[in-house]
Amino acid sequence: MSATLSSQSRSVSRVVHEVLTSTYGRLRHGAEFLARDAQGTPRAAQNWLDGANTPNAEKLVNIMRACPELRAAIFQLIEEGE
Repeated sequence: MSATLSSQSRSVSRVVHEVLTSTYGRLRHGAEFLARDAQGTPRAAQNWLDGANTPNAEKLVNIMRACPELRAAIFQLIEEGE
C-alpha cells in the first residue's frame, strides 16, 4: 500500500509542478504572482517553480482558488483515483 501511496504522491507532485510552471513559469515575475496567489513568499514560490519542493496543503488550496488550471488538474487526478 505504501508503494501505491508513494507513486500517487509523485504523480500529484509532478502534476502540480507541470501546471505551476506552465501557468506561472513563463511570466515575468511569475514567482511573485504565484506567491501572491498562494499567500506565501516569493522564495517558496520559486522553489515550487524550480521543482525543489511542492506547496503545502494550505498553499495548494490558495493556489487552486486563483488558478483554474491547477484546480482542474487536481480534480482530474481525484476522478482518476476513484
